[in-house]
Amino acid sequence: MADRPVIHFFTDQNVPDSLGAYLRKQGHTVTRLRDVMATNSPDPIVATACAESELVLITWDQDFKAMAPNMKITRKRFGTLSCVRFNCKEPNAVARMKEALPLIEAAYAHAQTRRSKQIIFSIGDHLVRLHG
Repeated sequence: MADRPVIHFFTDQNVPDSLGAYLRKQGHTVTRLRDVMATNSPDPIVATACAESELVLITWDQDFKAMAPNMKITRKRFGTLSCVRFNCKEPNAVARMKEALPLIEAAYAHAQTRRSKQIIFSIGDHLVRLHG
C-alpha cells in the first residue's frame, strides 16, 4: 500500500481547533489563519495566500462558494486554489473529516500527477462531494 500524502492545510478563522488537531494527528500540517494574518482578512487575500502557497483551505465560509462565479475573471489568481468547504454543524467536523479524509488524500495524491493540482471538496452532514 502506498504511503499517504502529507497535505498542507490552512484553516480559516471559523474552523474549530479540534479539526486542526485531528489533521495533525493524521500526519498533515495545519496553518491557522489567526497565526499568520488578521482574522478579518478579505476572502480574496486568504484565497490568494493559499493558492500561492499550495495550501488546501478549510472553511465554513460560504463566501468562498460565492467567489466561484467570478472564477472566470480571476482564474489566473484562484484557479489553483484547493478547498475543503464544510456545510455541516461544527460539532460534527472531526467525525465528518474522519469519514472524508481517505477520499481527500486520494484526490490530493491523484492531483499531484496532473497539471492542475486543484481539489475542491464540499462536506455536509450527509454527503462528501468532490467538485471537478
